[in-house]
Amino acid sequence: MRLKTSSLLLAAALVASAIPALATTVAPGGEHLVPGFYDPKTGTFKPVATPNVNPNAATVTRAGAFVANLTFSIKSDIPTTSPIYVELDANTFDGESLGFAGYYDDNATKLATRLSATGAHVSITLPYSWGQLLTPTKDAVTLTYYVYAGDPLVAAGIAYGFPRASTQNLAVLPAIPANGATTTETFGETI
Repeated sequence: MRLKTSSLLLAAALVASAIPALATTVAPGGEHLVPGFYDPKTGTFKPVATPNVNPNAATVTRAGAFVANLTFSIKSDIPTTSPIYVELDANTFDGESLGFAGYYDDNATKLATRLSATGAHVSITLPYSWGQLLTPTKDAVTLTYYVYAGDPLVAAGIAYGFPRASTQNLAVLPAIPANGATTTETFGETI
């Protein structure tokens, strides 16, 4: 279950606004438009260009797992009976050095275990399998976690947020790990 409602609404708005631009190669003023992806997490635009790559170029698959061990010090007013959800997200752009940007994104959400009124812990394992990679040794991987704490806020029967939320980059790996690798990151945070 994805809990990033605001992110989904933003993504839908971005996609809806980008559809005419992606379908048109020349804007009314005569300038050429560049199709691509806007990453709201980093505020960067990643162009998608047709690379001058041999269509028979060798591609590889990288599969493995990312593990995040997160321990929280709870300073916010969150009742001990309220849940704390943590989502781990891993993403990369493949082939940027070749002028191509294949986007891969995986995520997993898990309920944290309350250790006390002021502490919680979660260990999330995120398996992945990214196929048809052109440049896995040059593709940085961003690991981000999202925390949603407290009982969901509801209006008109629809959950729209949480009393406490936090987003942090856990790590930026310089390359996609070797096939079969398990990459573990440990982090502490105050919410």
